[in-house]
Amino acid sequence: MEAYESERTAYERLKDLQGSAIPRLIMTGEFLPPDERAIRLPALVLEYVPSVCLYDVPFDAIPPAMRAQVLSAIESFTLHGVLHNDLTLTNIRFTPPESLIRREQDDEEEWTSLGASAVRLARKLLVDEEFRRPGYEGRISRFK
Repeated sequence: MEAYESERTAYERLKDLQGSAIPRLIMTGEFLPPDERAIRLPALVLEYVPSVCLYDVPFDAIPPAMRAQVLSAIESFTLHGVLHNDLTLTNIRFTPPESLIRREQDDEEEWTSLGASAVRLARKLLVDEEFRRPGYEGRISRFK
């Protein structure tokens, strides 16, 4: 239940990023299993966005401008009171180019000024090819 509340609150705080940097929250509710005796779990329903994960994108195929957009989006989370503490190569996703939006106010100095661990980790995942090799998971803990 705590994880649900945390996710729901994060989506509320990130409302102005929904549909550009993160999927839209369509609704909240309960998962109703077929067995009436089963536990009814709270649920978030998010829009489906066709995408590929960072793990599946060759390191040299990500242009600097795209890296900047991802880092800018992640940095903006902290400005909304949200810290993404579960960054992995599989949950940073890339959508078709027409879906990427970079705001004019998102310049390099602004997004590098925050020292939040989520931004440092995202930078490692996007910029440091060493983190793209098998076994990277053990090295991530130092950023949390």
